[in-house]
Amino acid sequence: DTIGPAITAWLNDEDFQDGDVVNATPYFVARLEDASGVNVSGTGVGHNLSLVVDGRADMTYDLNDHFAREFGDYTRGSVAFTLPALEAGEHNLTFRGWDVLNNMSSTTLTFRVNPSLKPSLLSLTASQNPAVTGTTFLVSYDLPGSECQFTLDVYDFAGRCLWSTTRTGSSPTGQYSIPWDLSSGSEGRLPTGVYFYRCRMRSGESDYVSKTQKIVVINNK
Repeated sequence: DTIGPAITAWLNDEDFQDGDVVNATPYFVARLEDASGVNVSGTGVGHNLSLVVDGRADMTYDLNDHFAREFGDYTRGSVAFTLPALEAGEHNLTFRGWDVLNNMSSTTLTFRVNPSLKPSLLSLTASQNPAVTGTTFLVSYDLPGSECQFTLDVYDFAGRCLWSTTRTGSSPTGQYSIPWDLSSGSEGRLPTGVYFYRCRMRSGESDYVSKTQKIVVINNK
């Protein structure tokens, strides 16, 4: 065996095409497969799973600790890693992997960073609706693993904001969750009724995208 692992890699989602435009903190994923097994032990000088951005030594990352084998299968696994914020413009990255017989394979991606690239807010739902004791707002979006800002507001029919929270975070699955205890802050639990909840989100320097839905609150107290 003189052939290294088979590697399939992308940024943000599997539909990525070489040269695509991405946000400033794209999510890198690589799948590796090798009949002899993927080497993540670091045995041998330079025999790590490594990612190099723009050929720069200061943007070289050891991804051994980010590797996860498929359950019950030593021949397959994947790496996932959120790139640090990149400047606008053209970039490239090279990922290298080794098998346990010290055969190396590599793949290179080229891409263009647009810090103002808006995410797509795919869906906004509530885990409990009607909600009696609490609920969790679930935000699905198209930039898994990338850091985004989420603002969740709850309004009444008069348009008054009764509850609001802003959080910054990421999710490897592209689904971010925000719990709510049905309170309006200092005024305690909301009375029974129909309310609106809205999520606004952005990535980096992008404009906000938003969705609004209805929720029924039942207050038995």
